Amino acid sequence: AGTPQAGAHRAFYRPHGGFPAWEPADDPQEVLDEALVWAAKSGRVEVFQPLVDLGADVNADPYRGTPLTWAAVNGRVDAVRALIDLGAEVDRLGTFGGPDHGAGVPAINVAAQAGQREVVQALLDAGADPTIRDAIHGGAADGWAEFGGHLELSALLRDRS
Repeated sequence: AGTPQAGAHRAFYRPHGGFPAWEPADDPQEVLDEALVWAAKSGRVEVFQPLVDLGADVNADPYRGTPLTWAAVNGRVDAVRALIDLGAEVDRLGTFGGPDHGAGVPAINVAAQAGQREVVQALLDAGADPTIRDAIHGGAADGWAEFGGHLELSALLRDRS
């Protein structure tokens, strides 16, 4: 993973307009952490352990989202469970999305906003705290679900608070 090939073509995947600027480094740790994020986004559970064995940090936030947050928002339940098994912190506060969206936000909030009920349940089963308030809007998971138009999920989260 520390080879130049591991970081090749990263510029192609740079964020589009509206996101904060990011100047990726050629640091091998950042390359590994970013690879784990992309694997989590796409549910490639089979590569999590090899990446962690190479040194990827399951709690890293290389650019606007931890592996757990990206897996959660994309409804990758198996990936969420696998990341937790590998040591991902269920209540870790990270970044997500654009500059006015996710700051100091746990995975359960973004999963709730996206209506990912099965992921929300998996996070709750793993001990996630549904009452954590994000750093920008001061909202807990039930409010994020309501904002996303997922009223039943919002009610479930209120009941668990």
